[in-house]
Amino acid sequence: MNPLPEFLEPVSEFEMWRDYREKRNRRAFYFLALLLILLIVASALPSTTGPVFGTAENTTEVDPNGNPNQVVVAGEDGEDGRDGLNGRPGQDGQDGQDGQDGATGPQGPAGSAGPPGASGSGGGASSPAPSATPGTSFGQGALRVGTCDDAITVSLRSRFVAGLFYFKTISLSDIANECIGKKLDIYLLDSAGNELATALNGTVSGTTLSISHTSFLQSGSAVSVLASALDSIALEIAD
Repeated sequence: MNPLPEFLEPVSEFEMWRDYREKRNRRAFYFLALLLILLIVASALPSTTGPVFGTAENTTEVDPNGNPNQVVVAGEDGEDGRDGLNGRPGQDGQDGQDGQDGATGPQGPAGSAGPPGASGSGGGASSPAPSATPGTSFGQGALRVGTCDDAITVSLRSRFVAGLFYFKTISLSDIANECIGKKLDIYLLDSAGNELATALNGTVSGTTLSISHTSFLQSGSAVSVLASALDSIALEIAD
């Protein structure tokens, strides 16, 4: 039995050469086998740039001379790219055309009543012409009223009783619509401005009114006013 370990035993040159050749041959065999495997794998992979013949997804195409044409297999779509930056703001557009004027709005409520106007002048100076007997006819004219209307036409009529003319009716016309519904006071005055009779707290019911002598009172009682004594009339229209 050899007392030395195996790796310390003497080796002949022949054995050394044989071992070296066997190792070299094994390395060459491994290299060739690896190269063959790489070639097989490379040939099995699909090509997107070169010709592909006889695959399941492609067929061989040839030109009139019998030469194969290149068949390109499109690859899968890539992922969508990111959105680009916002562009610069555009220029301001032109101003639009002016629209048409709107419809006129409704009329506002009437303002507060103004101060009473001046008293009207006496009648009897126009048509019909006064007779020789004083007070036998009344005229008509326009009285200024400083409230809802600035001019109201007034006409007076008389009545003949026992040889004398007395005041009968007073008619008002051309009254503004804004006066309708307001209170009306009428004063019959003599030449000195004294009250002969009054008709108070009447109501303007329309654009024309006719008030009888029976509506006029003096000290709370009915009174007959002589036409000759009547010199002027005062009107007041208020809320």
